[in-house]
Amino acid sequence: MTKEKNNSRKKHNDIVEDIRYYGTIPDDILGEMTPEIIEQYYLWDEVLKKEVERYPWLILPLIQEVFHKIYPKNPEIRLIVTEYVVRRIHKESGSTLNSIFADIAVQIGDRDIYHMECQMNKDEGMVLRMLEYDIHIGLIYGTGNIEKAEPTETRHELVMPRSVILYLSDTKPMPAEETCLIRFADGTTHEYRVPVMNVQSYTTEMIEKKHLNMLIPFLPIRIRKYLNRKKNGVKQPIAETVRKDLTYFIWECIMIIDREKENGTLTDIAGKEIIEFLDMTCGHLLKNEPDLKKEVRGIMRPIVMTQTERAEIAEYEIKLVNERNENAIRKSIERYCSFGLNRQEVKESIQDIFSLKEPEIEEKMKKYWMQQEFERSFSNE
Repeated sequence: MTKEKNNSRKKHNDIVEDIRYYGTIPDDILGEMTPEIIEQYYLWDEVLKKEVERYPWLILPLIQEVFHKIYPKNPEIRLIVTEYVVRRIHKESGSTLNSIFADIAVQIGDRDIYHMECQMNKDEGMVLRMLEYDIHIGLIYGTGNIEKAEPTETRHELVMPRSVILYLSDTKPMPAEETCLIRFADGTTHEYRVPVMNVQSYTTEMIEKKHLNMLIPFLPIRIRKYLNRKKNGVKQPIAETVRKDLTYFIWECIMIIDREKENGTLTDIAGKEIIEFLDMTCGHLLKNEPDLKKEVRGIMRPIVMTQTERAEIAEYEIKLVNERNENAIRKSIERYCSFGLNRQEVKESIQDIFSLKEPEIEEKMKKYWMQQEFERSFSNE
């Protein structure tokens, strides 16, 4: 075994506990987050997650592109809860924070679950993390019992999500999928495969033809390699060709969004907000290029939402967060109940995870614990 593998295994064995933070991250944890993790959580993750939360139909063309699955018009799409930041407690070296870059999971209809994981660059260990996430999502949202011929016996079913890795930054050729061969103790094997999408390999023409509008805010990342260049330690001015290409690209995106609104693929508000997300990502990428930043944002600023439209979106976002939290609480109670925990144990666990006050936790327990008790007693008859 190589020295690198030995070090990797030692590092893995050193981890004694993972603490996962869902939804709102506590202030003390925010204080420990590095600038890189903060950038991931508050920029790229925010853009992708808000697109899927507010305009869930935007994910359907991506599903069609990757999995060749076409859904009828207006299917039921729900964003399901996933973790954002993980604190890993180590035996000898204290603790470290690790960010989940943009972990998106949705459920379409009753059974179809999709999981998207975004990375800036190629990551050799990504397929193993995808496997971990998929098992986690499957255990929460994809478990069920299948009755066998003998009425006293059941066998369990675990439905894994359909997953895809979106690489946001790399422009070099990518493999079509990431693979991992799983060897089970009984001698059987399974090849776990996850398709890969290289976002920067898509031209604006391909984006429009395939209606992959949710990827538009990430397309400017391709210019990052031309920014912040230095020669002998001195920052070099941005090339005129890069400036022209970027401004032309922004106009292209705006025209695509206008045509998508005209043909009914995008609503007016969705189109405007995609432009705002594009403005946000360009502002971040050009933070050290104030003149070009001003020019590029000047193109987009006239095409922004009104205060009324912003208020409508804010109200809708609050509704989405409440619905997502409610679904997470219900699923968590169902899962703890399946583990055989008693009512008090479930109540204390749910109260700790979601920081609920006594009247709130009692309301949820009355609503969902009684439902679980009824279903359990009915299945035992």
